[in-house]
Amino acid sequence: MDMFEAMEKRYSCRNYLKRRVSEEDLALILDAGAKAPNAGNLQNWIFIIARDENKKEQLTKASLNQRWMMGSDLFIIICSDSEPSKRFYSEKGKTYDMQNCAAAAENMLLMAAAIGLGACWVGSFNQEAVSRILKLPGNITPQAVITLGYPAEKYKKEKRSSLDAFTHFEEYGNKISDQTLAKKLSSDLKTLYQRIPRERKK
Repeated sequence: MDMFEAMEKRYSCRNYLKRRVSEEDLALILDAGAKAPNAGNLQNWIFIIARDENKKEQLTKASLNQRWMMGSDLFIIICSDSEPSKRFYSEKGKTYDMQNCAAAAENMLLMAAAIGLGACWVGSFNQEAVSRILKLPGNITPQAVITLGYPAEKYKKEKRSSLDAFTHFEEYGNKISDQTLAKKLSSDLKTLYQRIPRERKK
């Protein structure tokens, strides 16, 4: 599956098979996260794998007790280390911490989709509770929880707004500055994606 198909097929999976994710597939997903762009190349993320059922239960309860989470094989908790970002960027580092971890999370989700796994980004959780469960030191903050496993459901195409609904040119409110691009934004994007590899090979 190429990148464009992975973006198209990625969705929030909340129904999983009782099947273990291989160490090889887990390694691919973690490596994808580690290749994410990040401020100053600090790479100040921490990835914690939770596979133990008791640990998953605690984390699920700390995540508004969303019971579907327990069906997944494992959780990846993406955390940020505030020490390097604070040293280089002071208070602005807090924003970069979240951005860095968000980029890592998206890379993981795309890789999961590319290799046929299901995943879901969970953002609703009690940070203090998760920190306590994972025994995180004060400088480490949980930013996202990714559930991962084999999907027990078929891919469900999620309804998305058309690109021209939220794309502005040069300044807010100017949506039709470039008629050619505006036409592309409202066209069949699948056709555009199919053209990309062929055109780049020329």
